[in-house]
Amino acid sequence: MTVAISCCVITLNEADRLEACLRAASAVADELLVVDSGSTDGTQEVARRLGARVLHRDWTGYGQQKRFAELEARNDWILSLDADEVLSPELQAEIRALMAQEPPLAAYRMNIVAVHPGRERPHWGAEGYNIVRLYDRRRATYSEHPVHDRIETGDEPLGQLDGIVLHFSWRSLEHLRAKMQAYADYQAEVLSKPALALALRLPFEYPLTLAKYLFLRRNIFSGWTGIRISHMTALVRTSRIYKMLNKALGGRRRVR
Repeated sequence: MTVAISCCVITLNEADRLEACLRAASAVADELLVVDSGSTDGTQEVARRLGARVLHRDWTGYGQQKRFAELEARNDWILSLDADEVLSPELQAEIRALMAQEPPLAAYRMNIVAVHPGRERPHWGAEGYNIVRLYDRRRATYSEHPVHDRIETGDEPLGQLDGIVLHFSWRSLEHLRAKMQAYADYQAEVLSKPALALALRLPFEYPLTLAKYLFLRRNIFSGWTGIRISHMTALVRTSRIYKMLNKALGGRRRVR
């Protein structure tokens, strides 16, 4: 490729999933950069074995970690991936073609599509989200928000890539529950909303989230696994609202 890319990944105990991420990324990236926040499972060794440059940075938040990686990269074009994300072969080919000459835009969106435990590809209509993951750091940059790790592009027009990123977010259903709960607890700790708004939202959080994930996110097409995932998601998001409400009330009373 004519234009060099640095692939940046932040990690914490991702030894079992990082290899697939980096192998796919190496098909398009000239540099693999892993910023680790203290793994104890050999993540750093896996990264180095695959040719990545590994840096340590104590955890300060999602946006801050990714901003640090962006600044430490050797190239201006950044491909930002999580350790549980794998570029599909179609997306690899699309990126190579795009970077064969200087891309006309400053940033490109990608579809990140969830793959449920036990599967190798997404089910029909699988949930996903469309966000910027390939960008020129001279014209776009990561927000340093501790929770919302989003790339700020200002008024720059955005491109759209058609290939998907396979998102192996969960090792198992139990891992899914634990991961969602940890993230929800972190959100409840750092985010704030008015108590009245949270109190009005609390009774509806479970049924609305369940319906959203079953039908709008189409988890119903993944059978019993999809139903369980939707149920767990609704429970965890309800607990987040509950904890945020208690915090908004100053911990003086318990929500019943």
